[in-house]
Amino acid sequence: HLHHFGNIGHTAAEMTTFVNDIVAKGPVQCKQLIISGGITNVLDGHFLLETSRLKSVFGMGSEFLKYAMHDYATLQRYMHQLQKGLGIARQYLKLKEPGGQP
Repeated sequence: HLHHFGNIGHTAAEMTTFVNDIVAKGPVQCKQLIISGGITNVLDGHFLLETSRLKSVFGMGSEFLKYAMHDYATLQRYMHQLQKGLGIARQYLKLKEPGGQP
């Protein structure tokens, strides 16, 4: 059954950790990262952007397609909500440094 297909491989969080480990070991030629794969909400996307050692963007292809299958106004509302949510997350949610300091 295809409903298990999305569980194959690594999560976006695991792959971001792998890339961070590679970047920490020395210089890399790649300076940007597209984080994708199973991200279903803007808070998870924000967290991954904050944890990435590279300049990053995140994708939510499956979620986007759910709304893209409707009329343009529905897709536009959804994208506006995502943009607003990411703006709020960037403004108010910061990762804590080891030791508890944000």
